[in-house]
Amino acid sequence: MRKRDDKKGSGGKKNERNRGKKMEKIKLKNEKNWKMIKKKETMEKNEKKKLKEEKEKR
Repeated sequence: MRKRDDKKGSGGKKNERNRGKKMEKIKLKNEKNWKMIKKKETMEKNEKKKLKEEKEKR
């Protein structure tokens, strides 16, 4: 009976450790996605500026 309780206890600790790692991975993923979104936005802005400049030259 006692052994089973010990196993449960250690399992909880392991899960907490894994949860920490998962959270870090999720944060990294979100950060990368956020950076990609920002890059796309800036690229779109630059394209619009180029189009405006070309129209003004004509």
